[in-house]
Order: sequence, then C-alpha cells, then structure tokens
Amino acid sequence: MSTFAVTGTGAIIIAATEELINRRAALGMPPPGPLDVARYIFGSMIGRDLQVADEGAAFGYDSTLAVGLPPVLPQES
Repeated sequence: MSTFAVTGTGAIIIAATEELINRRAALGMPPPGPLDVARYIFGSMIGRDLQVADEGAAFGYDSTLAVGLPPVLPQES
C-alpha cells in the first residue's frame, strides 16, 4: 500500500470524526464511538442520509443527499 493511500485514508477518518463530534456536540449528544464514525463514513459512501438525530429540525435544513448525477446546466453558445 502506498504512503499516499494510507495518508489519504487517515485524513478521511480524522475529518469525518471531527465533523461528527462537532455535529453531535451541537445537539448535546455524547461524542461518537468508533462504530458511529464507521457508520457515518460508510453511510456517506452509499448515499445515505447523513443527518444526525433531528438536526434538520433543530437547525432548519435538510441534509439528505441526492443520489445520481447533478442536473445538466445549459451551455452558452
């Protein structure tokens, strides 16, 4: 395995952990465990809703992901 792959994987895990810690702390939830972080990372890979608890209602947004390609924008000619 290359150094780049190991470093990239570690960066993804650290970033996901920090994001999940901050999102849970904003809702007054305890810090996530390793299994929570793994579910969060793998959930993002399969296009699952990444909303933590009821944060959409608490903060007024929807964090669902649209699966598939983004819409095609018209091109100028």
